[in-house]
Amino acid sequence: MRRVFTLSFIAVLLCSIYYAFVFGIAQLHYYNVKNSLDFWRENPELLRLKDVDENLERINSAVALMPDNPLYYQSRGQVFEWKAIVDKQNSVLLLQEAMQNYQTSLAYRPLWAPTWINLASVKWKLGELDEEFKQYLEKAIITGPQQASVHKFIVKFGLAHYRARSSGYVLVYKQLPKHLALGLRNPLSERDILHSINMFQLQDFACRLLEGEPSRIRSKIKDCR
Repeated sequence: MRRVFTLSFIAVLLCSIYYAFVFGIAQLHYYNVKNSLDFWRENPELLRLKDVDENLERINSAVALMPDNPLYYQSRGQVFEWKAIVDKQNSVLLLQEAMQNYQTSLAYRPLWAPTWINLASVKWKLGELDEEFKQYLEKAIITGPQQASVHKFIVKFGLAHYRARSSGYVLVYKQLPKHLALGLRNPLSERDILHSINMFQLQDFACRLLEGEPSRIRSKIKDCR
């Protein structure tokens, strides 16, 4: 009996060691990819197809080792989005690959707002502002009303369509003032919010949207008091 217990203990121990080893390797691949994604966000002009493909191989390895980790699918979707920028000939197919990975990620983690925003963002890039887009955006707002990624997307999308005088603006015009204010309050989104305002040269419009907000929020926008 003692021998059976000992063998069982050894088997469990070996399985635990193996799992820890596999998890560690997968995490190593993931963090390498995460660092690259962070770098590209800060330095998009340095994006290279060769680097994207190398990171795609890394995240594929992570997924193969831990196929039930939603974070890996989300990261792979982001890599596909970056690849669509440098491989324009295949951009539509690559964006569709990104969507599939985001959908798989949500199957494991359906309440994660950033992934719903990822889906909405891809639909925007594909020019598909349809019922599916509305559903993704609504899910993001419901599951992450305070998420920085939600604030950033709604502000960028809203300002882009307002500047273009596009009908897409009506999809977010009710939410825009709220998420503009929340985004400027959140240190994780403030810089991106201000970047969008300046990029579209809509300082006056953004200032009007913040009417009623305290001066410490309004003053973050140039000449807004």
